[in-house]
Amino acid sequence: MSQRKKSEPAKKAADPFAARKKLTFAQAEGAEPLPSGLKLKEMSPALRAALWDVIFQSIKRDTDNTFRMFLSGRWLRLLQYRHVYRLHLPADEFSNELNPNIRPSKAVIMGGDYLQVLGLRAGRDPGSQLSRWIG
Repeated sequence: MSQRKKSEPAKKAADPFAARKKLTFAQAEGAEPLPSGLKLKEMSPALRAALWDVIFQSIKRDTDNTFRMFLSGRWLRLLQYRHVYRLHLPADEFSNELNPNIRPSKAVIMGGDYLQVLGLRAGRDPGSQLSRWIG
């Protein structure tokens, strides 16, 4: 067994296609740019898309099941809190409709800086419960 373990890293190092296997076909053919490293505090589009998918699936679970057009449960409380205490808007102007509420949240996840995106987890408000609510 010890001989296999010693020879496996040698096989990986000797694989002339190891770097190629990490690229998409379009990248290997030069049709798309090669992946580059992220800058400090930068979030990749793949991470943003995956994060939005997790959040959106959680929001969908907390919508009215008859039409899937109205928020309920945890997301209703979270977005009401955001409306009043983060955006400083009047409570009576909050709508529990799904689409007007997810557009700004999606914009933050997909285009906000890392502080805005990761700040969804910080604080003493219902938003601080976000990571537990999503699961």
